[in-house]
Amino acid sequence: MSAAEITAKLKEMSDAQTLHLLQKHYRPDSRYAFPAVFMNGCNRSFKYSWIEKYPWIVYSARLDGVFCIYCALFTKDRSSRGSLVNLPFTKWTRCSHVFKDHATSKSHISAITDSEIFQENLLHTDRAVPVLLEKKKMEMIRENREILSCIVEAIVLCGRQCIALRGEAEADDQPGNPGNILAILKLMSRDNKVLNHHLKDARQKNGKYISPDIQNQLINIIGEDILQAKLIDEVRQAKLYSIMADEITTHNKEQLSICLRFVDNENNVREEFLVFVSVIRITGEALACTLLTTLRNAGLPVENLRGQGYDGAASMSSNTVGVQARIREEAPLAVYTHCSSHCLNLVLAHASALTPVRNMLDKLKETSLFFNSSPKREALLSSIIRTCNPHDTSRRKSLLDLCKTRWAERHRAYQHLYQAYIYIVKCLEVIAHGLHNDEGFDADLAQNGNWDRYSKARASSLLNSLCDFQFIVTFTTVYKLLSRLHGITVLLQKEASDIVSAVSMIDGVKEEYKEIRNDFDSYFEGVYQHAVSVAASVGTEPTVPRVAKNQMHRDNAVSSSPLQYYLRNTAIPFIDHIIAELDSQFSDVSKKASKLLALVPSVFLTKDIGYEDIKACAELYDDDLPCPEVLEEELIGWQMKFKKLPDSAQIPNNCADALKQCNEMQFPIFFILLKIACVIPVTSCICERSFSAMRRLNNYTRCSMGQDRLTSLAMMHIHYDTEIPTSSVIDIFCRKQPRRMQFTSIIHA
Repeated sequence: MSAAEITAKLKEMSDAQTLHLLQKHYRPDSRYAFPAVFMNGCNRSFKYSWIEKYPWIVYSARLDGVFCIYCALFTKDRSSRGSLVNLPFTKWTRCSHVFKDHATSKSHISAITDSEIFQENLLHTDRAVPVLLEKKKMEMIRENREILSCIVEAIVLCGRQCIALRGEAEADDQPGNPGNILAILKLMSRDNKVLNHHLKDARQKNGKYISPDIQNQLINIIGEDILQAKLIDEVRQAKLYSIMADEITTHNKEQLSICLRFVDNENNVREEFLVFVSVIRITGEALACTLLTTLRNAGLPVENLRGQGYDGAASMSSNTVGVQARIREEAPLAVYTHCSSHCLNLVLAHASALTPVRNMLDKLKETSLFFNSSPKREALLSSIIRTCNPHDTSRRKSLLDLCKTRWAERHRAYQHLYQAYIYIVKCLEVIAHGLHNDEGFDADLAQNGNWDRYSKARASSLLNSLCDFQFIVTFTTVYKLLSRLHGITVLLQKEASDIVSAVSMIDGVKEEYKEIRNDFDSYFEGVYQHAVSVAASVGTEPTVPRVAKNQMHRDNAVSSSPLQYYLRNTAIPFIDHIIAELDSQFSDVSKKASKLLALVPSVFLTKDIGYEDIKACAELYDDDLPCPEVLEEELIGWQMKFKKLPDSAQIPNNCADALKQCNEMQFPIFFILLKIACVIPVTSCICERSFSAMRRLNNYTRCSMGQDRLTSLAMMHIHYDTEIPTSSVIDIFCRKQPRRMQFTSIIHA
């Protein structure tokens, strides 16, 4: 065989066969009779002593020759070799000389070394060179991933806590504030030797992975590839969803907050923030295009849209050119719902347009501004409250400005003023006239009456306004009547609130107001007497404004007493406005909810609900239902399910609770209808919450933040409790582009 043929044969051999040849090759017995060959005038034969002297010799009985087992299997240059390697050695007269020279040759020594390495690798795999190299590589990868894991955890901490990452002195040799992320990493490195060594002496000087570009890449991976991708996947699994959007101006930029409402796999109603989008134009066409593009880029089918929730601006709510109309061209079943919280604020705003109520609110704003704009005045008010009421800490509250958009905050402002009214009057008397100096107030704060001219003049004016009996009666009436709306305001903002429960709460409040209105004379008498007692505490007598012949700016109905005057000119118009505005603002929501009332068990158990009541709703969503032809049969089964329950059983009174008790396999039609009812948005408060997060995140020191970074950091902050798998972040980071440091192994990936 030629050298090439021998090489090919050896390559065909497995490692196990090669090892077998090395360890278990043929070895003749010491008594073996080697054949004699006539050579150089006498008979010559192989001697067994040569095998003992040169253990690398292998005798072939068939060829009557010997090979060097190591060179025959592991020689590097076979083409120039002859006997002992490619051919058997048979010249027994030259054995001593040839064997000695071969044993000391470089090729033989190299072959022995290769043979030892080969056997070591097969017999002791844990000490093999490739294995040792792979172990070293895996150890390096583990350290690299540990380093990057610390960096990711530091970024997540900064993102969740809404604190800035970068500082003014980020270089190693630069004194000053290094920024939060570097400070956190240095703190972590105290207990982490790998991170400590990396920060002080990285393997590659330009491979520390703490640069702003790397931070942005990791932030985007966490926000978009982890949190946002998880949210979008849950919405896809839910199939049906609604969209909510609102716009805000921050740092002279228009930002559109886009949120989603859906029912997850556990039948929980969820509202989640999706993204901030910078918009240039806020027309209906531009905003609708932005919303549709965002949904398509996220991979969410627009045809599965079943609801829209916005405020009442014309660009959003118009039936012809508004966002809701343009989106319904793409998704006809996407029902538009005006934000119920916004509707409630409109009720209060319109009802407060009455002249005495408007004047009262103006005085409240001036009073709040007077104290909150001066630390000295605020400190004096706090001192008076502590002195007069040392044990009641609930009254030690600063005055709040009247929020224009959130009734819950406005109610708190009313509450603070009501609880501190007497102390506010006393504080104004101290500032305006220098009174009450002997009542133990802080002399330095009271300034012994030496207040500036402006403070005295404003305090005197506000004192006259707050002690006016018309102000006291109007404020007491407004505070008492509107306090009934505080609870519903909070309940409407809950994620689990559905359109049916919202309308039920609104209807309940309407009934309360109508019941009060039916016997309003006796109700207002109690309010009036309370106002009289409050007025007496500040030395004010019940009076009525001056009555003139021609009244242009206020009502002056004929009255025989102050009670009748304020009843007819303030209280009755105010409650009538509230009732009328509730009917007006929530009429559209009531119409939408009326079609879904038949789905709620508490409704059909108390009212006569039949097939026709739910047929219109089923026809509207016919394409979503699995088998609409058996609607009537399923309705009977759905009603019987709850009619058979004992009286002590808890009956669902809203769509969200009913959905949890609806078995999808048993009631597939009602499951889909209840799911759609839960998906229809009630408010767009989730957008307002995202704006609160934006204000904490995108403050004036971080106003140049990029759009992707803003959204990703907002996702981390808003989804605070969502677990972020660090290993997944590192894997995605490695796949994005080649890295200087190795974080994954091809073998173990």
